[in-house]
Amino acid sequence: MINKLKIAGYAYSVKKHELRGATGECSFRLHEILIKENMAEEETQSTILHEGLEAIDYHYGLKLRHDTIVLLETALFQFIKANKSFIKAILGEKT
Repeated sequence: MINKLKIAGYAYSVKKHELRGATGECSFRLHEILIKENMAEEETQSTILHEGLEAIDYHYGLKLRHDTIVLLETALFQFIKANKSFIKAILGEKT
């Protein structure tokens, strides 16, 4: 798993943590994303994307409603998964 994400010029640490209820949490003050332990890989990836969108929303002052962030995460995650080869090609990576 990635240990750091660059979001809006900030380095966010990503850590697995024992969370109750939520699958992830984002601390804008600490620049930290906590991900619930023992989740399936796809759920972990989806949660990291969701928390990253939360940080983008905060740092750029978008003031998106949470249901909009959930919808964006779902749509973007599907887009990334469905177009993985194309995205890798754009980035110059071998598929």
